[in-house]
Amino acid sequence: MGTEETLGGFSPDQFLPPLMQLLNMEYNPEMMLLACRCIYNMVEALPNSAANVVQSGAIPLICAKLFTIEYIDLAEQGFFFFFFPTQIYV
Repeated sequence: MGTEETLGGFSPDQFLPPLMQLLNMEYNPEMMLLACRCIYNMVEALPNSAANVVQSGAIPLICAKLFTIEYIDLAEQGFFFFFFPTQIYV
């Protein structure tokens, strides 16, 4: 598993726009779930990328997925996305 030291050249800005497009694929719930998991794993591995996630507009989109529980797996992943920082910074 990568850490901040081994992922020094990784740029979240390059990956967030395509992940945001995938997260908007309302007709493909599996793709939305995978995109949400990718964003979650990126923030978990690189906590400094959280600022990039906020700037990309992912937070309102993930909130929308959380509040419209059309796909329970996606809502659950959205919950974990917001639950994770509370475990680190509390």
